[in-house]
Amino acid sequence: MNIIFEKTATNEFCLHFSRTAVTLSRLEMMKLSLVIDEALYPVAEKERDQIDLQGMRLGLNRLCLIDKKGMRTLLREIPIRQLEVIAKLSEGNERLTELIYSNLSKRAKENLKEDIAARFKDPVPFPDIKHAVEHTLKIAQQLENDGEIEFIEPDQPKVRL
Repeated sequence: MNIIFEKTATNEFCLHFSRTAVTLSRLEMMKLSLVIDEALYPVAEKERDQIDLQGMRLGLNRLCLIDKKGMRTLLREIPIRQLEVIAKLSEGNERLTELIYSNLSKRAKENLKEDIAARFKDPVPFPDIKHAVEHTLKIAQQLENDGEIEFIEPDQPKVRL
């Protein structure tokens, strides 16, 4: 089947299928695009995203091994939009949530909570989660490599020389 797609001068979209032509408004075209996306991304893809999400949460658990000073250093380096995603994602991890919020000023804490409530009325899009987690963990690793933060294993006492 040959499909021809044209944008008209009146900002409508014309789709030609063999001998049939359909004209759609911008809104109708957006709805069609969503339907096509749903058809292209089967349930298996969504299940894989859930597995990836669980892995990312496990990666974030490593941040619980940073002391308060190190967490303050890390929080200064994370862009606010990504911090919103990380804080939202950490809601299931009391230790990480406490570590994040306890290292923010009262005003910053309130602003972050308000921003999260306003931004995430719907589930967080998977690409946003993936980018925020990967970037945060990359920053944490770089800070550790630079000696600015350290990860302390629970059974390993912190030794200062």
